[in-house]
Amino acid sequence: VASGSANLFCSNHPHEKLSLFCETCDKLTCRDCQLIEHREHRYKFTNEIASEAKKYISDMLKDVG
Repeated sequence: VASGSANLFCSNHPHEKLSLFCETCDKLTCRDCQLIEHREHRYKFTNEIASEAKKYISDMLKDVG
């Protein structure tokens, strides 16, 4: 995507963006799914997960180098 961010939408709730990451299930969720199907699960916002993943990959690449 030209802007650098793709907006993915939930297959169960097409009006909702997949803006959360359920750490318990290791999958992207929308707000509605997180409140209903993943109520007691640990989650983070996708931008937090992306930032953590970027740092992890960067650290791994330093180790390889």
